[in-house]
Amino acid sequence: MEAGGPLYRLCSACGKMITYPDDYFSTGALTSDPSDPLYTHNMTQLHRQHIRDWKPYDDFRRRVEELQNSAAWKGPELVFDEDPARLHWQTKGRTSENREEGCG
Repeated sequence: MEAGGPLYRLCSACGKMITYPDDYFSTGALTSDPSDPLYTHNMTQLHRQHIRDWKPYDDFRRRVEELQNSAAWKGPELVFDEDPARLHWQTKGRTSENREEGCG
């Protein structure tokens, strides 16, 4: 696999390559504003079972929930669950575990 290619995904929690599509989650593009604290989490990639171990998870969740509840949010909803491994993107009437969209 070529570094930087579409199949080259490293988990931000463990640093290992994500090789199984069903075990993959991406934060997608959350904001285009470099001064927004969520900007550093744009395109973060994680093994699903490592979401709960990702050190910034609690802060990330709080900030995403605040953004989604504001008028600034223009993307699909990031749905949080008691089990962080079930985190997923949801659009009108449709859900996707691998959605790579966010705020416009």
